[in-house]
Amino acid sequence: MLQLDENTHDLFVENFQFKEITTKTQDLGQRLKIKLLFYKGEWFLDEEYGIPYFQEVFVKGTTREDLDNIFKLAIASEPDVDELLTYTSEFTPSTRVFKVDAKIKTTEGVVYSLSLNL
Repeated sequence: MLQLDENTHDLFVENFQFKEITTKTQDLGQRLKIKLLFYKGEWFLDEEYGIPYFQEVFVKGTTREDLDNIFKLAIASEPDVDELLTYTSEFTPSTRVFKVDAKIKTTEGVVYSLSLNL
């Protein structure tokens, strides 16, 4: 799988060559980031993929517990995730940023830390 730049989300190019992912943990981290940033219904080939932002997240009356459950389920359901060890979220009203931090145990036994501003 080709590696994406962590800031721009474009393909990562180094010395005019596309950089490839070298470990399963790195692959899992990139897949999780893509999944959590992807809006459900955005891709016409699989309208069920992604987070239901318009359907459930951006809806008036959604609680913090609802949001946490959506993101926990999305993380735990990804292949190669063995266990969700820790999960915390934080919402900053002034910047309207929802931050997710999680520690994940992979099927290989590696602990991976995920931190993402949504």
